[in-house]
Amino acid sequence: MKTIASKKQFKRPRVEERAETEAEPSVTPLVESVQNLEQSNKQSDEHVGMYMTLIEPVPAVPISMKAPEIIFWDILRDNRKDYFRLKRVGDVFEVYPTWGKLVRSCSRADLEEMHKVGMKLYEPMFKGTEENLLKVAMEYLCMMFEPEKVVYRIKDLHHEYGFKKIDHWILFENCGVYMITIDKCYYEYYLVDKIYDHSKEKLEGMLKAKLVCAKDSEMARIVVNVVYKMKICMEGMTAGLKIFMEAWR
Repeated sequence: MKTIASKKQFKRPRVEERAETEAEPSVTPLVESVQNLEQSNKQSDEHVGMYMTLIEPVPAVPISMKAPEIIFWDILRDNRKDYFRLKRVGDVFEVYPTWGKLVRSCSRADLEEMHKVGMKLYEPMFKGTEENLLKVAMEYLCMMFEPEKVVYRIKDLHHEYGFKKIDHWILFENCGVYMITIDKCYYEYYLVDKIYDHSKEKLEGMLKAKLVCAKDSEMARIVVNVVYKMKICMEGMTAGLKIFMEAWR
């Protein structure tokens, strides 16, 4: 008597069963890229402390004591010396001898209001060629909020004389601004939460100068981390461009 072979004897293994028998890669490309990113983040976090000069923190101003809104500002001339004058709601006036002291005393909202008021009142003068304190203040504000509108002071200095040494890199945590001093006489102000088109030389100079900031400042760690990663990115772009040019030749 002939026996009929069951279908089970001739059944081929399913796709799932064959896939289990094959050797699976230990790490997928996606997981590997994520691991590389995490490793680079750890390395940059380890370098943060190397590029910081710690000072005692400045006590924060209570919300109830914060100044009212700025409605007007101009340049006050007294005894042949110019001052920055702010007018707030309620006819409250404030006078500052330098832009640095103004930034140290103002909040982020104050700077935003100064930029809005300045662009309404002084934009025609800002576009002129005459150099004065009012134009310098407008360029500082545009440098922070609208860097593409900086028409003379910074761009031309860098273009004509090349990049100079950065002497100081200071964080003003009260308004979220950092300042860099170039060649002991030129100043630049930037927002901590905005990405700017800094050159590789400027980024290296900032890290070499070290950020002056308060102890345990989370804002300072973020600023240093971003600048450090931007420098690494610029170095990679420079290396990639060099390889491309060599291959093109």
